[in-house]
Amino acid sequence: MQGRKVRCKACGATFTAQAEPPARAKTAPAPAGKSDRAKPANKEAKAAAAAPEQDAQKPYEFMDDNIALEKIAKANIAPALPGVDTEPRHGMDIEKNPYGVTTLDLTPRRPHCAKEMEEGDIVCLNCGYNTQTRTHARTKHLKYITGKDWTLWLGPPIACAVAVLGLIGFCCWFEFALDWDDDNAFHRGVRIWVPVICAFPGYFATAFAVKRLLLHPRPPEVEKN
Repeated sequence: MQGRKVRCKACGATFTAQAEPPARAKTAPAPAGKSDRAKPANKEAKAAAAAPEQDAQKPYEFMDDNIALEKIAKANIAPALPGVDTEPRHGMDIEKNPYGVTTLDLTPRRPHCAKEMEEGDIVCLNCGYNTQTRTHARTKHLKYITGKDWTLWLGPPIACAVAVLGLIGFCCWFEFALDWDDDNAFHRGVRIWVPVICAFPGYFATAFAVKRLLLHPRPPEVEKN
């Protein structure tokens, strides 16, 4: 038939017959309107290709128990890959003792320096931490208190105490040693006002002496620079 002229009975056109082209490896897509004639194998291939996409769109779905058991059984029967350890490992059970802990010590320790505490301890002698107030004592470098410091601190209150005793003795002498005339108004006024005037400095001197000698007898601590 190759090279011969052929006339179309319907339209009357004349054309030359040519050789049939060689078969292609891949089949051309079917024209529109003829999709129903596709082979069942092609449908199965398309369905298999579309399955992963559907699984990606629906990653979580309910599965029948029997199907799930079958898949688990197949996974257990599957041969192990070379170089892959199939032994089960669970977290820290990879090693029996990864940190080398051999003994358990439950002795209470101080929260700041981790020194061991004894029953009833409040202040740590190592770091100065107070477990009740939750405060950390600060170390101070103090100057040594000399004899001069003691003299300057205790000398004034001792002098005030001596002055108070002197005022008391002067008031007693002024009242009882002198000859007063009770009928004289001037004498009565002097006998009243002299002790009152002596009482003012005596009160302040007494308060200062008590504060220094009884309440704060030690000189204040001076921190080194």
